[in-house]
Amino acid sequence: MLGQGSCLSGCGLTNYDTNCGDCGPNPCTGSEVCDGIDNNCNSQTDEGTVCDNSPNPPKGCKDSDEECKCSREDMGDPFSVASGSVFLRRRDLQVSQTAGDLHFFRSFTSTADTWNQPVGQKFYPLLRGIPKPFGAAPELSTSVHWWHSLFSFIADGPNDQFQGQTAFFRDLNGHLSSFSECSTAACWLSPTSRSQSQRDLVQLGTPDGGVGYTVTTEDGRRLEYGANWVDVTPGRFSFLTRVANANNETIARVSYATPLTPDGGTCPTCCTSCDAGSGSAPNCQSGAPYVSAVTMANGTVLTFSYVTLVGNNGVECVLDRISDGTSVVAKYNYAQSGLLSSVVVDPGLDGGVAETYSYYDAGFSVTGPRGTVTYQFDPNNQGKVISEVSPNDNLAVSWGTTRSIANSAVTDQYLEGARR
Repeated sequence: MLGQGSCLSGCGLTNYDTNCGDCGPNPCTGSEVCDGIDNNCNSQTDEGTVCDNSPNPPKGCKDSDEECKCSREDMGDPFSVASGSVFLRRRDLQVSQTAGDLHFFRSFTSTADTWNQPVGQKFYPLLRGIPKPFGAAPELSTSVHWWHSLFSFIADGPNDQFQGQTAFFRDLNGHLSSFSECSTAACWLSPTSRSQSQRDLVQLGTPDGGVGYTVTTEDGRRLEYGANWVDVTPGRFSFLTRVANANNETIARVSYATPLTPDGGTCPTCCTSCDAGSGSAPNCQSGAPYVSAVTMANGTVLTFSYVTLVGNNGVECVLDRISDGTSVVAKYNYAQSGLLSSVVVDPGLDGGVAETYSYYDAGFSVTGPRGTVTYQFDPNNQGKVISEVSPNDNLAVSWGTTRSIANSAVTDQYLEGARR
């Protein structure tokens, strides 16, 4: 529907993506904010994550309100009716500047094997031996439940009998794609058959001649991956070092260092046995994947601090807080390594905005400004969601015996809950 909220229907739209023309009492304001209005004139209201941490979100949907657009929670998301898993995505901070904004997102999946990669007919434990930003999944050391958007890398995968030597790319959103490796200087990697629709371009090497990769995204941004973790097992990982806009102007530079934790703990480091071709310090001992600082083009420096925890997977160094030079902007607390118990964003600002998380044998709950959402899983059916209860919902889901969405059925209870 054209022209909702601040964009009146038929309001002389001259550029649908950016403005609503010059008529009407409420012209477009530009950026979307959590107010129940389509501020950026894209025919969506409060889209994305703008309401995730809002202390006063607009009231939920009503059947009689034609202009209402359900939030992701009101629609029964963030659990997937295709896979049956829970997915959360939270923006913990944003730095705005002329060259482009930096958004720091934190994500959760209830399925521990999400980050194991399919290779041929098997799953390859790509993260085996690699430190994870919030720790490894307690039940599966080669994967994660939580990660953040700077945990982005290109990794040398195994030699797949179907695809050849494969490189796996995890982008800033955590999305996975795969490419066939090339070996000549500045060559372009070809998408594998699993990633033919991938529009990002991956080139071997970095502009300064370093070991790593350069990615040109579909929207024109440039991502450079030049901080390397190299070991015989699992191989070379190239982590994000620079984010630039479509004009190749730097938005942010990411630096790494093995953490010095407040409790005097020792963090796992790479290169216990480097391969002969990558033994120099810049290629082998970059400090990756431990982000130590993010330096913005406007001079803002975000520093990352870590703490050691002992869990099912031994000693792990996990992210403790992010600071901007004057104050803590995000604080992370843990139920155990790999499982966050709470996150406080802007803790110095009126106590901050907090979310808490609880984990059960067959369930998970998240409590925030909008109340508590509790999910129950079926341990006998790949951990799929069978119920969701929240202030707005009382949903039940039944599943068929296969993973096909055609064989899954959502009950009337779900449909009614989704429309409230």
